[in-house]
Amino acid sequence: LLVTAILQANNIRDIADDTEAGKRTLATYIGRRWANREYVALLFGSYVVLGLIALGGVIPAGALVVFLTLPRAIEVTRIILKRDEARALN
Repeated sequence: LLVTAILQANNIRDIADDTEAGKRTLATYIGRRWANREYVALLFGSYVVLGLIALGGVIPAGALVVFLTLPRAIEVTRIILKRDEARALN
């Protein structure tokens, strides 16, 4: 989910150029609003899945250290949802 979120952020950043070039990505097909929503779902879904598999004992509880990155994920989500500048996603 996290890797796909990273790829989606790149696709969101390139929507205008891809549309102009006639390149069809999921982001150009569903539009900026839904592409943003997909990004947020992928990003936070990765935290949910990690938490569930750690609680289920599939991976060590120490893997939950990744939740220290949650503030940065929230910050990036705000950038995606509030700005329409492509370079903000670099």
